[in-house]
Amino acid sequence: MLECSGSNLFMKPLHIRLSLLFGFLALFPFISNTQAATSIDISSTQDIIKPVIDSADSVEVNKNILFDGSRSIEDKSVTNIRFLWDFGDNTVDSGVEIAHTYEEPGEYNVTLSIQYAGQTQQVQKSVFVFKQAQSILITQDYEKSDFEKLISNLKQKSISARIITLSESLSQDDQSFIEKSTFIFSTAKPADLVTSKYPTLLKNKTLVIISDDNLTTLERLSKNSFASIGAEKILLTNIEALMPQEAETMSVAEATNLTELNGILTTRKIAFVQVETQERIGITNFMLAITNYLRRNGVPDITLFLLLSIPIIATIITFFRQFVGIATLGIYTPMVFTLTFLIIGGIIGSSTFIVIAGVSIILRQIMNKIRLMYVPKMAMILIGTTLAVIGLFVASAFFNVRAFIEVDIFPLILLLTMGERFISLQLERGMRAASFLFLETIIVALIIYLLLEWQRVNIVAYPEIILLMIPLNFFIGQWTGLRLSELLRFRDLLDTAEQQESEE
Repeated sequence: MLECSGSNLFMKPLHIRLSLLFGFLALFPFISNTQAATSIDISSTQDIIKPVIDSADSVEVNKNILFDGSRSIEDKSVTNIRFLWDFGDNTVDSGVEIAHTYEEPGEYNVTLSIQYAGQTQQVQKSVFVFKQAQSILITQDYEKSDFEKLISNLKQKSISARIITLSESLSQDDQSFIEKSTFIFSTAKPADLVTSKYPTLLKNKTLVIISDDNLTTLERLSKNSFASIGAEKILLTNIEALMPQEAETMSVAEATNLTELNGILTTRKIAFVQVETQERIGITNFMLAITNYLRRNGVPDITLFLLLSIPIIATIITFFRQFVGIATLGIYTPMVFTLTFLIIGGIIGSSTFIVIAGVSIILRQIMNKIRLMYVPKMAMILIGTTLAVIGLFVASAFFNVRAFIEVDIFPLILLLTMGERFISLQLERGMRAASFLFLETIIVALIIYLLLEWQRVNIVAYPEIILLMIPLNFFIGQWTGLRLSELLRFRDLLDTAEQQESEE
């Protein structure tokens, strides 16, 4: 039959035989490619398959978690691949994407095995299954590393704790974690939580504010901020309640409900205050209601604090001048120094001005030898002091002094203008008088700065205090007696006069 078929083929007309030949040549590449596809080089599977597990790092017990292995295959056209999953809890499954539920808390090693072309490649990932979650909101006063020991201890007790920095934007995952947390712990002041992004997340939650400040002050802040914060309850306590010194001591982060949390605090004899209602707005707290309204609309706390500080600064300066007798450069200059110190710090602010004043004195001595008009001369001195400040930045960068590198430019500009004021006063009164007057001004500014830093929380908590500055200034303005410095200066004379009166 084969011979017959072959002879019949050769007996076909020439044009038919040529057509069959060309048809076979046209189909040859497809035939060869098909054969090549079935013959796979096993050594190349490493380039085709790179096992990857995409999933959350943690999940609540009895909640679904999705495991995805689709990124393991770079060439999506490759088929005949098996995805085998071992979830570490004596259960297995197969598929590219698998939803799984853990019924017991603990740490589980999930293994993905991919089988292809007779080879198996594996990858593992650890998943933490927790029985409850706790969110801890921190300010810049703390680092996430400060809570490593607490997180480790809670993890051993099947509790997942997440540290969220308030200054950072909240991711969708962070928001989801906060929503499923049993409690929200926060090292921030109540005022820091009066923003537009937290009330929704804190709704129906108990907020535990951790602070070493006076609980009475915090209670007032919390009551006046209660509606703006949005929590169902606010509990105030100290840092020891959250992070006990001894490992065997129970942390409030281990509590599963509010009753248990109160029990832990009572047993450990730690002071706490619970706030549940908004304080009614009246004559004693309407200023705090105004500042909270401004916070909700985006006015920074530092701006509010500086504004509230201005009446207090002016009153203290008046007291030093009228009662103590310390001569300052009016009210404006010591106020500028104080506000600058509040922004960048007293040590950095005063040190920077000393450098600016010193450079100004040297440059003025040089400029006196050059015939220039006053304004161009002052411009040259200002240029020189600016270069000196740039030099301070260079030195700070070289020695990694972050406190100076990160200062705002506006306070430095104010200090530069104070350099011009110093030169003007030097021309008017001489070097000694100008230096002594500026020294007194800086000392008064530093004293006020320390007082305001010490009472920063109370100033924010009781903004109504600025209204008391009005009657205080009125009383100071009525004083016509001797100042404290005059009493000390004329002490001998006053003693003599009193002795003569007694003799008479």
